[in-house]
Amino acid sequence: ERVRWPNGLSAEGARKVVENFKFKQNAAARAEKQASGAAPASSSAAPTASAAPSSTSRSAEEADGGDAEVHVEAFRCPITQQLMRDPMVTPSGHSYDGPAIRKVAQQMGFSPQTKRRLRSSELVPNRALRDAIEQTAALAAKLAAAGPVKAVEH
Repeated sequence: ERVRWPNGLSAEGARKVVENFKFKQNAAARAEKQASGAAPASSSAAPTASAAPSSTSRSAEEADGGDAEVHVEAFRCPITQQLMRDPMVTPSGHSYDGPAIRKVAQQMGFSPQTKRRLRSSELVPNRALRDAIEQTAALAAKLAAAGPVKAVEH
């Protein structure tokens, strides 16, 4: 069966629209779940401190294979829209989560962003990005363990 996309929308663009929609639905469901299960935060608490999940809930979420909290958008895989666990860089310099970009390279044979030919053998681990993700997660866990941040009056 032939699929017809709206004018100007490629199959890749439609996939991104669907993935973005699913991501927003999941984010809204998580926010609703968090709002119904969490006690109201005081007005003096910083928004980032009150919104950060505890390290135990984050560990449980990661163990289930769910999306851990993404603190920096550059850490989000453009394909899966989830936190990169094993970042890989393509010859064009774009970074993706390893399993996702390997699957794309094997099934489609081209880069999702540049549309150039791409083979799995051309992918290189992005160790600097992986270290940055790990360091940011460790810092977020420390901040969450420290409790809410109080506002300083001048």
